[in-house]
Amino acid sequence: MLGKCYMETDKFAEASAAFEKLVKQNPDKIDYYFMWSTALLHAGKMKEALEVYDKIEQILGVTEEISVQRKEFLVTEPTR
Repeated sequence: MLGKCYMETDKFAEASAAFEKLVKQNPDKIDYYFMWSTALLHAGKMKEALEVYDKIEQILGVTEEISVQRKEFLVTEPTR
């Protein structure tokens, strides 16, 4: 909930830290990885966001959905 509140108030660095903590506490919750990556993207940390996608692919394998989302990261500027 805290991470989502940070996202809604454009505090993306804080949100990414909150989601990273959730991932460490709940490594089986794949949704937390996606939220973490999105927060990193909005914080302007493209490299770190893509590294989280690498972790997602290690868990789920390479999928079309993840490949499409990765491409979107590379062509879309985050909204602030």
